[in-house]
Amino acid sequence: LKLFSAKLRGLKSQSNDLLQQCQTNLSSQELDEKLLTLTKSVKDVFLEIDQWNSKELLTKSEIFSLAKEYPTFSDQTIKRFAEDSTGISSHQQAIRKFVSDTLGLKTLNLSINAITPGLTSGASGEPVYMVLDKETKKLLCIIKIKNIESITEEINAMRLLKNQNMSICHFPEVLGIGKSQTESGQNLIFFAQSAAPGVSIDKYIERRGQANVTQQHQANQDLNRAIEFMASGMAELHNQKIKEGIVDASTQTVDYLKKYQNEMSGCLRELSKNSLFSKLPFEKLNNMNLAQDAALESTLIHGDFHPGNVFFLDGEPPHLTIIDNDGILNSLDTETMAPVGAATYDFAFCYQWIMVLGAMNNLDRSQIKEITNEFEKQYLAFREVDDPEALKNEMDYMKAFIAIKYIYLLTQVLKSPTHPWYRSLGAEKITTLRALLMQQF
Repeated sequence: LKLFSAKLRGLKSQSNDLLQQCQTNLSSQELDEKLLTLTKSVKDVFLEIDQWNSKELLTKSEIFSLAKEYPTFSDQTIKRFAEDSTGISSHQQAIRKFVSDTLGLKTLNLSINAITPGLTSGASGEPVYMVLDKETKKLLCIIKIKNIESITEEINAMRLLKNQNMSICHFPEVLGIGKSQTESGQNLIFFAQSAAPGVSIDKYIERRGQANVTQQHQANQDLNRAIEFMASGMAELHNQKIKEGIVDASTQTVDYLKKYQNEMSGCLRELSKNSLFSKLPFEKLNNMNLAQDAALESTLIHGDFHPGNVFFLDGEPPHLTIIDNDGILNSLDTETMAPVGAATYDFAFCYQWIMVLGAMNNLDRSQIKEITNEFEKQYLAFREVDDPEALKNEMDYMKAFIAIKYIYLLTQVLKSPTHPWYRSLGAEKITTLRALLMQQF
């Protein structure tokens, strides 16, 4: 146990040093080699731990203590880290050729590296790279390695958004698509898009949580303004009316809602067994029919709208950019042409994420409530609907629905000390967050 702990502490120190070097020299071949060496070392240690565990030479508590020594590496992460980092050097060489040939940029002046060194980034698990100017450190563009199907989805979504009449929301532009090969002959398809100006909204929440007494007023003002624009941008997206000619752009909206509702029914069934949750309105929630109760109008939705996917630059004029738009759906059932109000899912998902981020950044309940109230107020102010009361009811339904999912998830996390959230937040903060979510009922 002491031997493994010492090995992991040493690797953790090496990793921290390597990350510092990556920030100053993103494209160094030497860093790539060090990264691969570190990856192999970490993988070897965890394989050794697994061997000891399979022979029952380590107890559960000893495994947990080892996990705490190196909390950024779960078994799954280690596996991905080891598998995905093997082609970093050749990927970078191929990316440089793409940047030079397709985008016309001089690669000698650029730094190119994965957003998360050695790991894939984004929900799809596909690599995402940054291209920066070495001298100014300005982010020039984002490059994704994709398959042709996902590229087609993202481009179709961008075309759909470009054809809408929006003044608040902006979206990344396609800069180029190209194909290249690694030294081993692996074909790679690259998709380059413009960088979003400003910083993501979750960074504004983080700054508010980290602000000292003298910084709090300005940090609060900045956050309120960012929240106001995020809410108005979401409302503008949801104000876009669906025309029959673009119905083919929608994907699985109704099936998605039904699947989500089935999942939530399971969560409610499990929570009902625990007296801790006796005050939850189980009957009301179980009787909800998302595809019916949320049927208000047909409009565009994002599908993954949260503060990390929205960038804000406060200037003259202010600039709001929504990223990761390959999952853009519309809220028409493509078979029956009946509208389903999935727009309320966008709102509620983002609302609950604001609460989660607030708690993770040490904001108290009153501060979090102030932010979420402002978000809801601004969203309602900018939404264009025939029946505002019906919209508000749908929003409340969906907020409750998603809150239940998080309450269930956090309850499960509290039972698993190896879960990444448990290791990063701790039992006390998770319990506080769960209580905060339950207060909505």
